[in-house]
Amino acid sequence: MLGMFYIRNVTASFVPPLERPPSYLSQALPWFLMLVFLEAVFLRLKGRQWDLSDAAVSSSQGLAQEAVRYTLRGCEGWAYVYIWQHYRWFDVPWDSPVSFWFTMLAVDLGYYWFHRASHEVNLVWASHQVHHSSEYYNLSTALRTVVKSLGPLEHVLNTPSHHRVHHGSNVKYLDKNYAGVLIIWDRLFGTFCWEEETPTYGLVHNIESYNLWTIQLAHFRWIASDVPQQLVRCALALVSLAWLGGQYPAAAVTAGRAVLAGSMLLWLGAVSLGDGKAKAKTQ
Repeated sequence: MLGMFYIRNVTASFVPPLERPPSYLSQALPWFLMLVFLEAVFLRLKGRQWDLSDAAVSSSQGLAQEAVRYTLRGCEGWAYVYIWQHYRWFDVPWDSPVSFWFTMLAVDLGYYWFHRASHEVNLVWASHQVHHSSEYYNLSTALRTVVKSLGPLEHVLNTPSHHRVHHGSNVKYLDKNYAGVLIIWDRLFGTFCWEEETPTYGLVHNIESYNLWTIQLAHFRWIASDVPQQLVRCALALVSLAWLGGQYPAAAVTAGRAVLAGSMLLWLGAVSLGDGKAKAKTQ
């Protein structure tokens, strides 16, 4: 357990190349479930809201994402081993503390950019927005919750305060504090924000449903509904080109018709998905 919190000698967690590392997720899961239960009891005793349906959906979404991740892990492992065997430039000693800290910094920097892309690239956000959909910020949504401040460490680490900002839907908090372990990346790349006002949790436009698939597919529906508009613009441009003349006006007209037909089919598909606005929270 100590190795998960960086308070154990780093050499104790070294694993030779291509050997299976410890299953930290399996070790942490019983403790995590116990803490979720204790948090629920504590909040109820304090008269504060703890929504079982919301917690169940958040936990189910996490399990679904892990299932997809494990499905793809074989492809990731194969690609990693192939690149390591054929294209590596040099070997990094696996049993060196220098290697540990260097790779820790590199992975943390990579996580920052991946997490940032998860918010700023529309298609990737469609998958990540599920994690931000809960309007309650508790252990079922994020592990960093209860500590108010860590003093000087607030300048270096991604603390509970910084992560609360990340989950806030307040305008000043949007797209802030992407870091994994070290908040220095946000400071370096201009995405850092202090916690000043109490965050409002959830999405800018919340999904009024507790249905797992409604929440999971909500942003994909929005993308699908927007695609036809973009295709219509392309079709109009192609048809306009044909009207203006040119060497191949007939081909341009044919392409325009094809794009228009495709946009209509996608529009029908988007309509069939529904508007994603279930009424579970108002019933």
